[in-house]
Amino acid sequence: AGFLALAPGFGEEAEIAIFYIAPAYQRQGLGGKLLDFVLEKLKHNGCKKVFLWTMKDFPASNSFYRKAGGKATGEVQKWKYDLKVMKFEFFL
Repeated sequence: AGFLALAPGFGEEAEIAIFYIAPAYQRQGLGGKLLDFVLEKLKHNGCKKVFLWTMKDFPASNSFYRKAGGKATGEVQKWKYDLKVMKFEFFL
């Protein structure tokens, strides 16, 4: 139904590299449960901050991350693809 992958090597800070929920399972609470589970495990292991990047012009994911407690803390333009991406951080 979905998965979440962390970037290799984390300590007090971790990066969510991939977070995907199949369309048939979206808006059913599964993404929130998966994110909460991972954040709690990271916190238990000493992590204090988790961040991820998402496309700025993708309101569904941006709304989801805000609702889940993430704070938009940055924005960059990816020159190669002409995309604007936002950084969301979760403080544990």
